[in-house]
Amino acid sequence: MIEAIARRLRGLLRANGMKQKDLAAEIGVTEATVSRYLSGQRIPRAHLIIRMARSLATTPDYILTGVLRASDGTMLYECDPEKNPECRKTGCACGTAQGKCYMTAKESARAE
Repeated sequence: MIEAIARRLRGLLRANGMKQKDLAAEIGVTEATVSRYLSGQRIPRAHLIIRMARSLATTPDYILTGVLRASDGTMLYECDPEKNPECRKTGCACGTAQGKCYMTAKESARAE
């Protein structure tokens, strides 16, 4: 779980064109603290996850679980190229958000 959170945070920084020091300044922690979050050494506290989500234009749910909601309310899950070979071949067979590949629950079940 901690590595998945770190991976999502690194991806969000890239997608938003931010650096560790930018995020640190926005959420009120040191750059070293952000570095620990990005390396998977620590999990941010809840209030910092909320601040990060605002700064990175996402939701706390996405940071913690990798789940987003589409504008129509549909739950979207991070694609797993191991389960969905189409994502591996094309880069994304489902749809993108936050710079990542996502699939609906129906697509996820079909891929398994």
